[in-house]
This record gives sequence, structure tokens and C-alpha cells, in this order.
Amino acid sequence: MDKISELKLILSDQNRKPLHQIVRELIHCAFIEREIPSYYFTSLLFKEGTGNYKDYIGYKKVSKIQKEVYFKQGKTESLINKLKFADVLRENEVPTPLILANSNGFELYADDAIINIENAQKLEEEIDKLILKSQHNSIFVKKIDGFGGFNAFKFAKERIDNQKVDDLFKLMSKYKFIFEETVFQHEKVNQIYADSINTVRVHTFKEADKISLVSALMRFGGNGSVVDNISSGGCFVPVNISDWSLGSRGISFLEYGGHIYTKHPDTGYKFEGFKIPYGDQIAAVAEKAALLFDNAFIGWDVVITNEGPTIIEGNQNPHIIMTQIACGGFKQHPVFKEIFKDFI
Repeated sequence: MDKISELKLILSDQNRKPLHQIVRELIHCAFIEREIPSYYFTSLLFKEGTGNYKDYIGYKKVSKIQKEVYFKQGKTESLINKLKFADVLRENEVPTPLILANSNGFELYADDAIINIENAQKLEEEIDKLILKSQHNSIFVKKIDGFGGFNAFKFAKERIDNQKVDDLFKLMSKYKFIFEETVFQHEKVNQIYADSINTVRVHTFKEADKISLVSALMRFGGNGSVVDNISSGGCFVPVNISDWSLGSRGISFLEYGGHIYTKHPDTGYKFEGFKIPYGDQIAAVAEKAALLFDNAFIGWDVVITNEGPTIIEGNQNPHIIMTQIACGGFKQHPVFKEIFKDFI
């Protein structure tokens, strides 16, 4: 969405604050943060009931945090590369999906064999074999170093989409992929949205060998998407980590409409008060995983199955804007205020 479209969206928003209040708050934000306060709009602070704008930090401070906290840690290959990441977790008995195969160009590595994928038909044959090997007759394919849910595919027995196979075959010339067992989420989570795996993003902070559970949010897919990324049409909901219950609002970014939902837009399921199953185990699994990596601050993507939590990914640069919106501003959050004190 371009800036003009965003401006039209803001001005036409039925839940926006009065213009004179928006202007007054914008001027104050510019004075407080010493910058053009575009974060006021991307954090949806122009809407009624979105919290105290004074509690939010601007993009200059966000950039410093990314540079000094995230990027200073360096790129951790075992977090970026999903093959290495899975190996680290499995070696330490942390639940994570089983990888059945991986590709490099048009070579597929499965069961210690190298299979040449000459065309889309051959790829479909191998996908079918992997589906039969999987526990639930379903596999999920994603880039080894991908993010944002782009170029991800789900294939199930007797439901292989030929167009998706063709798309994947073409992408194999550019990217490396992993083929893993599809994780089936808890039946209660399915009630909210069943087409995607809806993950809990758990933020941990490590100081020496002490792990702090900082905050959490839960992401939900939408519009039939098989991934829960906001960029793919989903929304995110703040999570109260004291009892692992969902907050009252689902939120989408301004560039994707800037919506605030009290119910899932596809299913009508009310967010507020929903208790995430296995809350205590989520905390334990995230804290155990955090000890395995050197990074101080990590965002863990955790799926809740009927058997308990399973870690899908670890993010060394979790979406800081989404994190701040979910917690209602870093300046008022007791833990973020402490760990980012040198910046805010």
C-alpha cells in the first residue's frame, strides 16, 4: 500500500481519533522522539482505544535496538538455517517438526539418497512418497532460510495441487527447501482458524544463564492462507503470559488495512479470554531452547498440538514493531523498559 492510500485509509477510518487530537499528538511525538513520527500511524495510535501514544518509541530508537541488540549478536547460522536449527533442538530433546528431506537446486536429499528432480512430474512423485512416510499423510515445504511465510507449500494425500507443484519446481532453481511433516495444531486452536498453523510468538531474553520470558503474542492466518504471517493476510493478538490467555484485539498492520478485530474475521471466534492450551509447557520449552543459543533476545514461534508445544522457528530479529504494538509500548512494559533502558 502506498502512502497516499494509507493516508486515505487513515482519514476514512471510522474509529480514528478527532483530527485535532491526532495533530496534537503527532506534534508531541515529534518533540518526544526527535523524529518525524510516522510510527504513530504504523502503530495504529491514530485509532481510539489503542493505548497511550507516550508509551511508544519511534523508529530511531527501534533502529538502535536492532543495531545494538539484534545485529550486534551477529548472524547465528543455527537459527537462520532451518536444517541446523532442527538438529540443535532434536539433539537437546526440544520438540520440533521432523524433517523428511531437503533440496539444493534440483537435487533432493532424502534417506541418505540424492534424487535428481528433472521435472515437475518427478517432484510430484517424490512429494507423494514423502507424504506416505509422514505421520499424518501431510507435509509442509518451506525455504531453508526463509521468513515471512513466503514460498511455503502444504501437500496432503490425494490432495496434491499440480499448480503448487509447478510453482515449487520453478522456485527450486533459486532457493533451497526443507520438506517436513505437517504439524497438526490443537483442536481448540482450530476453532479460531483451522487453515493455517497459528503460532505463539514467545520472546525470551538471556543474561548469562538466566532466561526471562518477556512477552508473547499469537498470530492467526486468514483468507484461506496456510501460513499465519501478517503479510499473508493474518492478524496478531497480544497474549497475557501470566495465564496464557488472549487479549481482546486482533491487529493487522496499516499496510494490510490496519484492522482491529475483536473476533477472527473469517470464523467469528471471539479472541478475548481464550486460554492457550499447555501454557506452562510453552514457557518451559521456550526457556529450554533459549539456553541452546548465544543470542540474548529471541522470538520463538511455537505451535500448540494436542500433545503439547512444538517449536517451529527461532527468530534472532523478531518483528520489533509488532512486538511493541502487542505489549502496548515499550516504555510502560516492565521487562522491555529494563532490557532496552539504554535506548528508551
